[in-house]
Amino acid sequence: MSDYVRVKRNGSAGIIQLDRPSALNALDHEMVRAISDQLEGWRDDPLVACIILKGTPGRAFCAGGDVRAVIMKCNAQGPAAAASFFHDEYRLNAQIARFPKPVVSFMDGITMGGGCGLAVHGSYRIATENTVLAMPEAMIGFFPDVGAGYFLSRSPPGVGAYMALTGARLNAEEAVFAGLATHRLAAASLLELETAIADLPAEGQRLKIRLRDLIGSRVRPCSSSENSLGERASTIADLFGQPSLQNLLDKLERAGEVPWLAEALALIRERSPLSCRLAWSLLQRGAELDLESDLCLEYRMACRSLEVGDFAEGVRALLIDKDKQPHWQHPSIERVNDAEVEAFFQPFKNTEDELVLM
Repeated sequence: MSDYVRVKRNGSAGIIQLDRPSALNALDHEMVRAISDQLEGWRDDPLVACIILKGTPGRAFCAGGDVRAVIMKCNAQGPAAAASFFHDEYRLNAQIARFPKPVVSFMDGITMGGGCGLAVHGSYRIATENTVLAMPEAMIGFFPDVGAGYFLSRSPPGVGAYMALTGARLNAEEAVFAGLATHRLAAASLLELETAIADLPAEGQRLKIRLRDLIGSRVRPCSSSENSLGERASTIADLFGQPSLQNLLDKLERAGEVPWLAEALALIRERSPLSCRLAWSLLQRGAELDLESDLCLEYRMACRSLEVGDFAEGVRALLIDKDKQPHWQHPSIERVNDAEVEAFFQPFKNTEDELVLM
């Protein structure tokens, strides 16, 4: 077990708590393995009827994967050794998605990247007034992963692309609007909800109905005044639903007088040009894939990102040296070659290198 994952059974609930507050509960490899092993142990346990995923009280549910550790391992041991993190993380994402018992995630605080991978694939994703949800991978020269090709492409029109390209941070109301959270509850009610869930009898379908009602009865109505994403939905759908990334950029260039669109364009231009191209292409493909096929595709991309591309440079600039001056391989999105992007998605020459999900 990991020192950063605490587990216990409380009544009929299996509790998995991330306990690495100094790193905003970012997932290292041992944490991923510990969560997966615990889920497997509870899978057929008749005393455990549902799972609760939560973070130690503080600023974060889970701020993502520990990509700093991944890149340092890549530098020391090579891409194949570092890829083992993504191999196990993506298998965990699939494990959560098809877990036979309800999985309830308390997204109380920062929920980004790998944290979304833990939460979004579960049965109930509960956001609070503290939730800050984002997929900011293009900022570090990576791409939205952990199944984002699948779940972002199924958000309202254009929203997934907007999140992937800009790294937009969503509050609880916006997370519900985007389909990434199922409910908005007050943070102060989570402990009481956990106790109520633990008191439920482990009775199959009846439990699922009672669990749904328990959570639903505690929902706080979403306020339209706190949902700027919803207010901008038609504009986002029009712009970020363009048939090509170049069309989007052209339209954003012409909409510069609108402050939030000018900001969106500036953010996109700051990101890794290759990452933006990869994210755009991934979402186009992910819309036609099931989750497991998408995760297998993302694993190819992750392995290749460790070998080529901007990933190591982005992590260096933002998380290691912290000079915030990444030197991307391409000067602009327009200068990224189509063939270079396509290569990230191609099958491995050795079929044994492909991700096989449990």
